[in-house]
Amino acid sequence: MKQLFSILVSLMAFSSNAQHDDTLFVRYDSHEFDEINYKIDTLFRSTSLQPLLLFETAWIPNTKSQMAAMGFGLYPSKVRAVCEVEGIESGENELVSLQKTDSSITVIYKVVANCCYSFLCDMEIRDSNTLNLKYIDYGNVCGCTCFHTLSFELLIEDYDDEFLANFEKLRFVTLNGELKTKF
Repeated sequence: MKQLFSILVSLMAFSSNAQHDDTLFVRYDSHEFDEINYKIDTLFRSTSLQPLLLFETAWIPNTKSQMAAMGFGLYPSKVRAVCEVEGIESGENELVSLQKTDSSITVIYKVVANCCYSFLCDMEIRDSNTLNLKYIDYGNVCGCTCFHTLSFELLIEDYDDEFLANFEKLRFVTLNGELKTKF
């Protein structure tokens, strides 16, 4: 009986600690003339199964449009951005490559944006035949513009004939609704 009581008390203590708020300390520097001053922000949020803190280039997790794309057997996997050519005066976004295998799709674009920007990415299915890859550029503003190589990797899951039939309807890929390209 004592052992059962000990286990019960231990489980109650563990579960009560699991419900406490999370604390995140963010330290960043602010340049004022020739010295660097560090500032610290503190974020408090209730505990959840998955943190929703986004930074750098990343997929926005579990958006409504991604859930719809999962009905076509497409799942966001990786997204990367690399500043390739700094200090350009102007330019236009362009498709670099589109590779499709049995299990994945990789689409690489050159995107013109501020040198210090990162990207929050999403995807959606338009008109049941177009995969639209989307990005929002954000971040600190630097005194330069560059070509970022923005690489989207999606996994293809064909669990059954319905997923496969939906996926086979897809004919085009776009970036923010532009640069329409055939698969």
